Amino acid sequence: MTERMIIDCHHHLGREPDYAAKLVDECQRLGIAKVCTIAPWGEKGNERLAALLPKYGDIILGFAIVRWREDTPDDIARYHDQGFTGLKFIIPPAPYDDDLWFPLYEKAQELGMPCLFHLGLVARSEELGHMRVRNNYMRPIYLDTIARQFPQLQIIGAHLGNPWYEEATMSARWNPNLYFDLTGSTLK
Repeated sequence: MTERMIIDCHHHLGREPDYAAKLVDECQRLGIAKVCTIAPWGEKGNERLAALLPKYGDIILGFAIVRWREDTPDDIARYHDQGFTGLKFIIPPAPYDDDLWFPLYEKAQELGMPCLFHLGLVARSEELGHMRVRNNYMRPIYLDTIARQFPQLQIIGAHLGNPWYEEATMSARWNPNLYFDLTGSTLK
């Protein structure tokens, strides 16, 4: 029997100063080979995670948070140069499959950077404050459009699209570059 590599493809970096060291220790204890770690929300989140990658990059695969309407394809290339493996997309101001975002996806595909898309409802938090969140812009059906337009882009939809499981599973059926994780929400 072939031994399989265990990869946690959706983990948020905690705010404690020694969080990364504890995360790596726990991954080693559990036999997790790699953990796709998402930068913390906020202005300096990507910078904080990038600073950890030289030390922990053998286990932690950094996923930079994309800043809608701010980040350009050049920023995606900069994240790649900083050692980020992938990108995290969440709370878009237009649906994920809007043509506005295609240059970002094109650059990610070119650089071989997997993209993790938050799907479904966004939890309320102090950090988000009164930010306008349109959960409908984060439906799994939009990933179908992206997967077809960018067939070499590796796409991960978070939370199996909760609550739109049918859209997620049917989209995954027809797109070999589209995957879903089972984290969070009613799946707990």
